[in-house]
Amino acid sequence: MPDAKIFPTTIEKILFIKKVDIFSEAIPESLLHVASIANEISVAKGEIIFTEGDPSVYLYLVALGKIRISREEREIFHAVQNESFGLVGLVEERQRATHAMALSDSTLLRVGHSDLFDLMEDYPAITRGVLRGISKVLRKLL
Repeated sequence: MPDAKIFPTTIEKILFIKKVDIFSEAIPESLLHVASIANEISVAKGEIIFTEGDPSVYLYLVALGKIRISREEREIFHAVQNESFGLVGLVEERQRATHAMALSDSTLLRVGHSDLFDLMEDYPAITRGVLRGISKVLRKLL
């Protein structure tokens, strides 16, 4: 998979982050902060992003592609462009309870655990977004 960045500027990264479900109500200052700490990564079709039992170290934002989230071989949902995944384990500070695999060549932004918690302490809109994100995952499980 080519390693070309899809976010050559911080502005482009901010515009994307603003579209992601959990950051949709964030203020510009907080979006700039997220953009500065989010790392862009490329994953190839079929690549495993994390498996059940792995440490929960990152929140992932899907810029391009499609990610299958499953548990014990049972598909839970697909994360697609402008969606996030990996949130619940990160907030619980537990090992991953799910498995994430790229269904297509994909580009993701990832935010580290401690960085996300710092953002939540500093920006209430991000905390509300994280709570909405957890609620969305719970609805998919029911």
